[in-house]
Amino acid sequence: MPRSFRGEDSTGYPAPEAIPQYRIAPVWVEYRGLAIFFGILFIALTAYFIKWLIAPRPVPPPPPPQSVYIDMVPQDQAQTPQQSPQPQAPPTSR
Repeated sequence: MPRSFRGEDSTGYPAPEAIPQYRIAPVWVEYRGLAIFFGILFIALTAYFIKWLIAPRPVPPPPPPQSVYIDMVPQDQAQTPQQSPQPQAPPTSR
């Protein structure tokens, strides 16, 4: 109910102390949750990068030996080594 209906004089404006001064909220307060999330993410990535720079590089393992397949030839033990035949002189015609 307006003041004029209650019998009070009204200037049309509220008292200056009745309305608090409007202040814009800073961005930090407005997005505090996101700021905390990205701050933690930034710190974690920075720590990971520094650890990557400082940590010794792992020594690569030596290359594996090359596998060679050798097929075993069965040996007859009863067999004696053969001697190669002596070369004969070619027949001469007289």
